[in-house]
Amino acid sequence: MKYLRFIMIPAVLFLLPGFASSGWFWLNPKPQGNTLYSASFVDNNTGYAAGNYGTIIKTNDGGATWRILPQVTRRSLFSVNFPLDAQTGYAAGDWGYILKTNDGGESWKVLSSGTHQSLYSITFPRDAMTGFVVGGGGAIFKTTNGGTAWSSQVSNVNIDLHSVHFPVDAQTGYAVGGSSYYAVILKTTDGGFGWTTLLKDTINYLHSVQFPSDEQTGYAAGDAGTLLKTTDGGISWTRLISGTSYNLREVIFPQDAQTGYSIGGDWRVAIILKTTDGGQTWNSLNSGVANDLFAINFPENEFAGYVMGEDGTISKTTNGGNVWNSLSTGETNSIYAAHFPVDANTGYAAGEYGTILRTSDGGNSWIKQTTGTGNDLLSIQFPIDVNTGYAGGMFGTMLKTTDAGTSWISKTGIDSTIDITSVCFPGNVQTGYVAGGDWYLGFGYVLKTTNGGETWASHSLDPFRPPLGLDQRRVVV
Repeated sequence: MKYLRFIMIPAVLFLLPGFASSGWFWLNPKPQGNTLYSASFVDNNTGYAAGNYGTIIKTNDGGATWRILPQVTRRSLFSVNFPLDAQTGYAAGDWGYILKTNDGGESWKVLSSGTHQSLYSITFPRDAMTGFVVGGGGAIFKTTNGGTAWSSQVSNVNIDLHSVHFPVDAQTGYAVGGSSYYAVILKTTDGGFGWTTLLKDTINYLHSVQFPSDEQTGYAAGDAGTLLKTTDGGISWTRLISGTSYNLREVIFPQDAQTGYSIGGDWRVAIILKTTDGGQTWNSLNSGVANDLFAINFPENEFAGYVMGEDGTISKTTNGGNVWNSLSTGETNSIYAAHFPVDANTGYAAGEYGTILRTSDGGNSWIKQTTGTGNDLLSIQFPIDVNTGYAGGMFGTMLKTTDAGTSWISKTGIDSTIDITSVCFPGNVQTGYVAGGDWYLGFGYVLKTTNGGETWASHSLDPFRPPLGLDQRRVVV
């Protein structure tokens, strides 16, 4: 009995980080495909990034290569901070997780934060001993012994805090956040023992705050293109004209209060803004990527910097944002099916927006093929060799190749109301089956061809009594 089953892979990945320890490695995209939320560089060469599923990656050569570090948790990590050097660093994330490394990320230990709230931002202002972390429900915690113990501080708000920043020392700091109804900006001048609400207004949710060089001039960024500026230590805030309505995730002024950047976007949209006049005007930069951005870091000056975001996106500039070069490679559309017909070297993968990829080196590199469709492809099979294959997908899409995918031909005869979720040619390239369904009406279908997909005979199934061993996503023959 042979079968081909439809497998929905929820992210653009073949593997998750941490699987390397059990013999699994990322194949596409590279260096990995989980969304990255935060970056911390100690210089232009050495940096770290953290994101979904406990992902932490490291570069020692300015982003040319990245290594996935040992995974401690599957919880998402929203913030990473290496305050002084490349050895001692911290990461914070979902469910109150705080991690610490003393050996450059080779090993991490879980610290006890004392909360199950998600923690969105962690900072150690001047050394690796005194630090602050903020998160859900107005949570603020402080450590003075390198994370061994964390004490809860009173924020006097019960909404999420997404960013915390101490510009000069560990005494005066700011935190921002928000809810569906209003945003808040908090300030402390006594090392966090007391926090004063500077702003609680019906402006958009705030994600980031930074005071570039002193405690007086600072910026905040948030949803719907929100950018704010203060020049009096947060007593008053002026709304800046960003020129975008997309959400802004972070704002950073690398050297002074004049030249700065803000990044964000939406699904499949990247936004990078730059100002050289203290936020009075903002210009949109061409990022060269099409994924939502969450993190930005300029380690040493205003010219060399990195942005990171959705699906593991990493880009770098060396000229102040005029040109951005992608440091991540591979396909970022979702992959729903893969098939290696003959051996472990040559294989195909199919997915979102008509994507079909081919590898001939065991997945080390993938070439995108031209399919002629924008419909999602949910199943792919090459019955007997690497030359003749079929791919099926949404809206009755059926494709066939006889030249190893150099060209794909659309085959008609399957109703567009049927989503094909499984393709199976059990013994030859002429006789095959597909399974799928009309999800609107709730009917399942099995279709059969005996002439290589030129014509199809269909059979509607009772959706409430599918035959034994068959559902709308699987063919068994």
